[in-house]
Amino acid sequence: MVKRMTPMYDDAKEVAYLIDQTLLKPDAGHIAYEDFIQRNSNVGFHTIFVPPTYLGLMVKLLSKSKTLAGGVVGFPFGWETRREKLYQLNTMLSEGADEVDFVINISKLKSSDTVYLKDELKAIRQEALKFKNKFGEKVILKCIIECCLLEDAEKKMAVKLLTNERIDFVKTSTGTCEGGATTEDIKLLLEAGKGLIKVKASGGIRALADLKTMVEAGASRIGTSAGLEIVKEAKG
Repeated sequence: MVKRMTPMYDDAKEVAYLIDQTLLKPDAGHIAYEDFIQRNSNVGFHTIFVPPTYLGLMVKLLSKSKTLAGGVVGFPFGWETRREKLYQLNTMLSEGADEVDFVINISKLKSSDTVYLKDELKAIRQEALKFKNKFGEKVILKCIIECCLLEDAEKKMAVKLLTNERIDFVKTSTGTCEGGATTEDIKLLLEAGKGLIKVKASGGIRALADLKTMVEAGASRIGTSAGLEIVKEAKG
């Protein structure tokens, strides 16, 4: 069963540890990404996410940090073939990714192709089990389903598939489509998961009040590009 504890929102360390700090901007250059990683490496964030091109750099810069290195697969639409996704996943993990956020094949989900999705999710989990994170623990997998593109029945279908294949998290959004995390979606995903999967809220979370709303709705992790600002708010 998924266990949740209510954080102290005036404790900046607790707030930071809820956050996956993210920069996935196509117009940001090498210097911007290196600066981003260095500025965020010792804040206490749970994980930092950057594009695959900069994962190796991030793993190196986070080698002495407790913050984990996050890799993305199938981002942002999830429509790559299974072979392509597994290649991306293997590459991310071989380069040292500690956690992976991957996008479900949204088109197949909209088509109710549960056989295809089951096989893909099973293959992704089996590949991830071959690796450990930098602390010798299992690699955490978070599946992005892009809630704003789905009907409620499709969200529930996705959660059932994810729980059956023992994926660790269901994530609300990539942040690239209109519409981000909502409390309604978080509650729906948690109810559908029946305590067997955690929820990562992502998209439109830019302030401490937003984080608090999502956590109190049931999210266990927060994806945002505004982590520094949120932690600064928590420090008061």
